Amino acid sequence: MDSFYFNGEDVMQIQSYLVASLVPMIALSSIGVLKAVDEFPPMLLGFLEPGTRFIERDGFSSITIVPEDKRELFDDAKKLIKDELIQKYPQVARTAEDLLEKFRLSQHSRRADLPKGKIFGEPQIELYKISGSSFVYTIKHIGNDFILVTYKSNEQVRSLAIAKSLISKIYWYEGPSFSLNDTFADK
Repeated sequence: MDSFYFNGEDVMQIQSYLVASLVPMIALSSIGVLKAVDEFPPMLLGFLEPGTRFIERDGFSSITIVPEDKRELFDDAKKLIKDELIQKYPQVARTAEDLLEKFRLSQHSRRADLPKGKIFGEPQIELYKISGSSFVYTIKHIGNDFILVTYKSNEQVRSLAIAKSLISKIYWYEGPSFSLNDTFADK
């Protein structure tokens, strides 16, 4: 049986090679792990932090976070009518036009469902008002099992503690929603 021996110099070269090749690989692979950890929180409520504004639906079982860059649009969507909102925000106007165009295109495939003697008229598009409570909550503190929020009611700032266990869904406000409806005309 043949034996294979390394002398001290060979061992040093092998160790140097392993260190030179494995350390960068380990470092690079851990960067991806660290990035993934930083990108998303480990728990649902990790998306929340003091200062976060949100609205609630269904007794706080779902909330919609209003990001900082969408706050003015959110506030305006609650108080302006559709035409005013479209005039103020070009991106909202583009969204409404895109939705109308897609809706018009869908009418062709729905012609068979038209009542006898009718044709499609111009679709109606309406601004969909935000559902849920009319309060906008701001997170002040997050405890072990509760979230302390403030909100305005009749121009008074009030506080409320919410059980963390109530929240099961989080949405992010991206902009106003629209509802589209068919109109009909006689042939």
